[in-house]
Amino acid sequence: MSNARRYAAKVRDRAVVLRCLETGKIKVIPYYTRFSDGYYEKAFKKIRGLRSDRGVFLTLTLDPKRFGSLDAAYRALRKGWNRLLTMLQKRYRRRLKFVKVIEFQKNGSPHLHVLFFGIPRLIDADELREFWDARYGAGTFVYLKKLQGYGNGKGVISYLVKYLKKYLDAPMVEFQGPDGLTDAVAFEQLALSWALNLRAFSTSKGIFNTPPMSNSNLSWELLGIFDLSSVWSWDGRHFSEIEADFVALKPPPIYYPGELDGVARA
Repeated sequence: MSNARRYAAKVRDRAVVLRCLETGKIKVIPYYTRFSDGYYEKAFKKIRGLRSDRGVFLTLTLDPKRFGSLDAAYRALRKGWNRLLTMLQKRYRRRLKFVKVIEFQKNGSPHLHVLFFGIPRLIDADELREFWDARYGAGTFVYLKKLQGYGNGKGVISYLVKYLKKYLDAPMVEFQGPDGLTDAVAFEQLALSWALNLRAFSTSKGIFNTPPMSNSNLSWELLGIFDLSSVWSWDGRHFSEIEADFVALKPPPIYYPGELDGVARA
């Protein structure tokens, strides 16, 4: 938890500065991580735009006594999920559409919520429990619920949204204490997902109609990581215009491997 707090305080109000090697143009990219304001609101908005007239909601829970660490529990959860999904898709003879979210219990143990779209039934609960416990060795508790949408198709989605809203309804992470942070209800969930490098949610292919990213032939050089307040005005300007300020701010903060995690792409 302390590592997450240090990371959140460290990257707050920081920015990556890049220089285009072909044009000399400067690009300033503020850090945007799961600790940033609006991170989960953005995820919530994206999921809320989905529609389905029916579906099945699945919860898979681990037995924490079977695992010695959070990492071991998460690896078991991921392995069990992948095996289960493979089995289900073989039965259906097609790829299933779903959105999944990992949530952490009070004891820190991860469990998985999955919303399957467009199907009236998934698997018998007793058979699912047999797979999850006896075959996969993950745990004994599983939950299945059939869902029926309203005329606008929002009802099925709303069932999953309430789990994401646990992040949204909790107080935002504030930066006021001696270490730059004060406690917030959502911070433990954020810290655990950060430790495992988890996304806010993940989906099967084709859920969102995302246009392909345009590939630029431009090359970019990392100039450094700076306080956003010192460099925000550099964005879009030519390097020659800000060179004096850049030299004055040198040496830039040391860049450690992995420090760019969560930074928006240029």
